[in-house]
Amino acid sequence: MSERWTCPMHPEVQSDHAGDCPICGMALERDPVTVATRQYTCPMHPEIVRAEPGDCPICGMALEPMVMSDTEEDTGELDAMTRRFWVSAALSLPLFVYAMGDLIPGRPFESILPAAGNQAVTRAGFKGRHAHR
Repeated sequence: MSERWTCPMHPEVQSDHAGDCPICGMALERDPVTVATRQYTCPMHPEIVRAEPGDCPICGMALEPMVMSDTEEDTGELDAMTRRFWVSAALSLPLFVYAMGDLIPGRPFESILPAAGNQAVTRAGFKGRHAHR
């Protein structure tokens, strides 16, 4: 099944790709019949099929179109994940540099926070095993 594009002013003009109407120059729009028949499925659970995009009721992953199209896709999920990654990286970097400050010659961060405070800050930011001095 391929998508059909039509002119809103000249319904007899049809194309299999986006473009401009050769009669009036308006942008072609997706044929509503074609858009309504698109189905979405979960990449991990192919038995889940929906008529509209959304999340899989089993695993929560975003439903993907069953037929790939060459039109521009919605990248909202990727944009949100990228934003969360960069915010997390920006918030983690100062703590990482401070925690690894003992490896820098001259230990420049030792004068900022005493040793007891250093351990508290490190434990608050990094969960897991810590070497004690």
